[in-house]
Amino acid sequence: MKNTTKKILFLFIVLFSQISEGQVCDVVINVCSNELISSNPNDEDDFPNLVGTCVTIDGSRSIWYKIKIESGTELTFDIIPTVRSTDYDFVVYGPNPDCENVTNDIALRANYSGTTGPTGLTTTTTNDCQTGGGVPYSSAINVQVGEEYLVVIDRFSATASTFDLIWGGDAVLDCSIVVGDLGEDQEVCEGTIVTLDGTTSSPTASNYKWFLDTGSGFSELTGETNSILIINNDVSGIYKVQVTDLDGSTDDDEVEINFYTQPTIIPLTNTIYEVFDTDGTEDGFTTFNLRNLFDDDLRGPLQDPAIYEVVYYQSQDDADNNSDPILDPENYINIPNNPDNTDDIFARVVTNAPPNTCIPATTSFKLLVNINEPPVLFADFRGAYCPLSEIKIAENFTITDSDDTGLDFFTIQISEGYSSPNDLLELTGTHPTISTSWNTTEGKLTLEPSAPATEILYADLQLAVRDIVFTSTDVNISGERTFSFTIGDANYLPSTEHFYVYEENNLVTWSEAKTLAESSTYFGLQGYLATILTEEENQISAEQITGTGWIGASDAANEGEWKWVTGPEAGTIFWNGNQNGSTPPGAYANWNTAEPNNVNGIENYAHITADGVGIDGSWNDLPDNSASQPTDFQAKGYILEYGGTLGDPVLNISTSTSIFIPQITSGGQDQRNCTGGTMTFTATVSEGEIYWYDELIGGNLVETGDTFTTPSLTSS
Repeated sequence: MKNTTKKILFLFIVLFSQISEGQVCDVVINVCSNELISSNPNDEDDFPNLVGTCVTIDGSRSIWYKIKIESGTELTFDIIPTVRSTDYDFVVYGPNPDCENVTNDIALRANYSGTTGPTGLTTTTTNDCQTGGGVPYSSAINVQVGEEYLVVIDRFSATASTFDLIWGGDAVLDCSIVVGDLGEDQEVCEGTIVTLDGTTSSPTASNYKWFLDTGSGFSELTGETNSILIINNDVSGIYKVQVTDLDGSTDDDEVEINFYTQPTIIPLTNTIYEVFDTDGTEDGFTTFNLRNLFDDDLRGPLQDPAIYEVVYYQSQDDADNNSDPILDPENYINIPNNPDNTDDIFARVVTNAPPNTCIPATTSFKLLVNINEPPVLFADFRGAYCPLSEIKIAENFTITDSDDTGLDFFTIQISEGYSSPNDLLELTGTHPTISTSWNTTEGKLTLEPSAPATEILYADLQLAVRDIVFTSTDVNISGERTFSFTIGDANYLPSTEHFYVYEENNLVTWSEAKTLAESSTYFGLQGYLATILTEEENQISAEQITGTGWIGASDAANEGEWKWVTGPEAGTIFWNGNQNGSTPPGAYANWNTAEPNNVNGIENYAHITADGVGIDGSWNDLPDNSASQPTDFQAKGYILEYGGTLGDPVLNISTSTSIFIPQITSGGQDQRNCTGGTMTFTATVSEGEIYWYDELIGGNLVETGDTFTTPSLTSS
C-alpha cells in the first residue's frame, strides 16, 4: 500500500431531530484533533436509545463523536459539565465499529453511574462498565494506530448544561480521510480475477477514481468510479485508487498486480528415453541429469527460465499437487520399477513467482537403462614361429555385437613371454580408418580410429586384426608368446582370464586404495587390489603396466605372516618371515632385494616398486600412508584386478592366440655306414612337425615326421 496525499477534514456538526438508527452515520461528528470540545446537547438531539450489554441510555439528549487514532497507545478523556450538578453518561464503541449497526454492538466502555459532575476514562480504575450507583469514571482504552472509535455522550439531567470534552492519554487524534488499503502486491496467473477494494471508512467520501500505470505513467480508467475495481483482463501494472472527501481532500493507495502467462509444457516426441548403462556396473542403473536432458525441450523456447521452472516427480499425483518433487534432478538415479524396467518420470512447468497458483502443465515420459551387451571375440590360432620372420597372429579373428557397430579403441598385447624391446606387434596392409600406437613397456598395440570423435567399425576392426603380425629381432628367440585381444584398456592374462588395470592416485593410502578397488567394476566384474600368484601374473600386472602402486597383500594381522587379503584369494598365506623368509609350498612371491624389512615396525602393506628401484616389477613393504617416504617409495596409485569373484558375469570380451618357437630336442647325430645301403635317422621336436631337407641351407624337402630313411647310399 502506498499513501500519497492527505488533507484535513474539518469538523462539522449536523443536527437532526428524531434520528433513526440507520442515520447515525450521517450525524457523527469527526474529531480532527485533541483540542477541547464544548457542546450542549439539547432535547431535540433525539438519538435511538442505547440498550444492550452494559448499556441502558435514553438517547433523547445525545451527541456522537468519531475519533481516529493517529499515534499513541492509550486513550482517556474527561467530560466536565459547566454546572457540576449535571449528570452526563457516555458509551464508547470500537475499535472500528459499523456506524450503521452500532446500537447492536457491545459497548467497549460505558458509564451511567448516576453521579453528577465530571465523568470519563481514567488510568486509575479498572472498571469497564459502570451501572447506576457506581463511580463516574471507567478505565482507559489501549489503542492502536489507525483504529476508529465512536464516543456517545448523553445528558441524563433534564436541565441544559454545556460540557467540555478534554482528550487525555498519549493518543493523538486525526480525522483525515483515508482510502481503503489495496493490500500487498500480487503475482497471479492469467485468468485470475483480482478484486481491489478501496472503500474508505469515512462517511463523507464524495467520489472514487481508478488509475493504471503499465510503464508510461498513470492513466485514469474511464468509467471506474466505484470503490471496488474488478480486474478480469490480465493487464499487469500499478493500480491506484483515489478517494475525494466533500471538502476536496484526497487520499490514494497503489498496488502492483502482475499477471503471468499460464505455463505450458511440450511433451517429448519420444516418450521413452533409452541409454546404455555407462557407469561400468552393468546393473541397469545409471545417473541422469534431468535438467540438461529435458528442461529446454519441455519448457520450450518462449518461456523464460528465470520465471518458468521444470519440476520432476515420480507420480502423477505429486505432479498435480506440486508435492514431493525429485530433490536433485541433476543427479537422478533411475528406479526401474515397471515390468519392462522403465522408470516413469512426471514433469511439470511451474512459475517461480509466488503464490504460484497457475494451472499445472504436466507430462510424463520413461527412462530406460539398457544393459550394454559386450561384444564377443573369437580367435584360436596357434602357430610355429621361425626366428627373424613375421607371422600373422589372428587370421581367423571375429568380433560380434548385438547392440553396437563399433568401438572407441582396441588393444592387442603380448600377455605371456614378452621380451622387450625385441618383440613387436605391427599392423600390415591398408587400413585407412585405423591408426596404431605401440607401448614398449606394456607390449601392447592399440588400434584407434583415424578420424577424431569416431569409432572403429567392427567390420574394419576384424580386417585389421587379421593383418597384425608378430616379429622379433632376437635371433635366439625361444619359448612361447601369448597374445590377448580385448576391447578395454585393461591388461588381460589368458591363463587366469583376469583383467589388470593401474589406477593413478598419488599418495593414496593402502586402506583407501582397497576401498576404491572394491567399489569399482569392469564390464560387471568385481574389482579388488591385485593378488599375484604366478610369475606370468606378476609380469602382466607389475612389469607390463604403466605405473606402480599398491597390491592386495598385508601382514598387519600377524607380523611376518604375509597374506593376500583381497579378492578371491583373501586369507591365503604366500610368505613367512622378513627378507630372509620363504614361501609356503606352491606359493609365489617376488620381493625386491632385502625386502620385506618392516622399517620402523610399521611397514605392513605390499607395493610394486618404482621402475629402476631394484628388480623391475618386484615388491616392497610400506606403511599404510607413504607420504613420509622417499619419492621413489611413495604410492602413486594402485593395481586393480578383475575376475574370479563369485557372481561375476561370464564375458567374452577377450580372446587369445599363441605362437611357439620349435626346437629339435633330440636326434640328428652323425652316423657312419661302410657297406652302403640305407640309413635311418630319428629326431624329436618340442612342438610341431619335423621337416627333413637335403641341404643345410635351402635344399629340397625330402621328408616330414620324426623319422627319415635315406635312399641307398653309394657315397657320404
